[in-house]
Amino acid sequence: MRSKILQSIDAVDLGRGATAPVVGELQAYLSRFGWLRLPDQPSAAPAHEEPPAAAAGKFDEGTEAALAAFQRFYRLPVTGRLDAETLALTQRPRCGVSDRPRGPAGAAAFAAGPTKWAKLHLGYALSAGTADVSDAAVRNALKVAYRHWCLVSRMEVHQVSSAADIDVRFATGDHGDNNSFDGVGHVLAHAFYPPSGNSALAGDLHFDDAETWTRDLPPTGIDLDTVTLHEAGHSLGLDHSNDPTAVMFAFYGGARRALTADDIAGIRSVYGERRRTVWTDIDTAIDGEGPFAGKAYLFKGADYLRYDYGEDLPDPDYPRTIAGAWRDLPAGFTRDLDAAVNGQASFAGKLYLFKGGEYARYDWAADRADPGYPKPIAGAWRDLPAAFTANLDAAVSGKGPFAGKAYLFKGSQYVRYDWAADRADPGYPKPIAGAWPGLPTGFTANLQAALNGQRSFDGKLYLFKGADYARYDWAADRGDTGYPLPIEFNWL
Repeated sequence: MRSKILQSIDAVDLGRGATAPVVGELQAYLSRFGWLRLPDQPSAAPAHEEPPAAAAGKFDEGTEAALAAFQRFYRLPVTGRLDAETLALTQRPRCGVSDRPRGPAGAAAFAAGPTKWAKLHLGYALSAGTADVSDAAVRNALKVAYRHWCLVSRMEVHQVSSAADIDVRFATGDHGDNNSFDGVGHVLAHAFYPPSGNSALAGDLHFDDAETWTRDLPPTGIDLDTVTLHEAGHSLGLDHSNDPTAVMFAFYGGARRALTADDIAGIRSVYGERRRTVWTDIDTAIDGEGPFAGKAYLFKGADYLRYDYGEDLPDPDYPRTIAGAWRDLPAGFTRDLDAAVNGQASFAGKLYLFKGGEYARYDWAADRADPGYPKPIAGAWRDLPAAFTANLDAAVSGKGPFAGKAYLFKGSQYVRYDWAADRADPGYPKPIAGAWPGLPTGFTANLQAALNGQRSFDGKLYLFKGADYARYDWAADRGDTGYPLPIEFNWL
């Protein structure tokens, strides 16, 4: 249903008693979005509560009440008349989900929908794409959208190849869900709320392929990321917000790619909070082993954060203190660590933590520090150049063709250590620049942390510096393109 009411001058300042043809268009609009009930014309999306009824084609008391409720919700002057300001809003492109609110006027701007997911782990899959952008680009937009919601709540939503909870597709016109698309320029997309009973469509996202979709900034069509972020909110159980700055505002107004406080409060009201701490200038980082495989640990000051590689999300309820969780560490090693590295060969299963001129050893299987530490780096780590026996910047063990070696970084140089021989290789230190090809300019000196990826990120090395990180591919022996990227959002 594409509204034609802007095409008629009679639409301006239309009120009770009017019988012009445009009244029918107004009523169809209000009915579609849950504000009005017409005889023999059910809303395409069910309302949360019974809306006022009206006689088709007559601007009667029911039509006036519905229009006033619409105006009140969207913070327009409540006239009960189709004035110019109300008319302008109804002509904007928008989401096709009903926006009739459940609660009284004056309630919180955000609104939780009628249902929520009973589980916190969900999968989505793209079943039909669009010619406007590649399937890979659509999947990336979905990943980014759901990540926004997951970073601030306890939901965990990921792409799957089968048995998806959320089906995503592009379609035109009547596409079999009793909620037909209307062509270019009005309803852009719609989504279905989480399941209530046995609904095959629950959680699904549908986009109108009659629109021109883009991911360019500024948009050269309808911004896919903006609409996906909005519809993902519906699929997780959020209603429309009447806050015009919120992602969950029903009307499209150009690119809007970050959640607002209103959106965050809304999703947390449904699923609870994922306490989010965004760190820059990380002290060090390490990937877990043994019973802690699949996790990454990022340290700063006296605290640490834990990251789940499988979910690709920070775990909730962090940071925690190093002293309270890493058992039996020497007192000086419960804050302000310099570097960390996992042992290999005969040293596998051990984690080495460096601070100043000393190191401690932690046993992953026993989940406690080994006794007899700290010890001096000099002497124990044989043949290290003198400058590398204190105050390291970062350390990491090699993977793939570089397995069996540890790499210690300081300033603009690095040293390679052989685990099997238990001594530094000759000919070091060497400059990071040149030996580590493809690294961004700022990542060839003064690194702060180095971390190996696991699960789907296996074979990648992550280097942290300031507010950014770079990624290195062990097999290709070069830095991946497109970096550095910010730690915020991508990690924390």
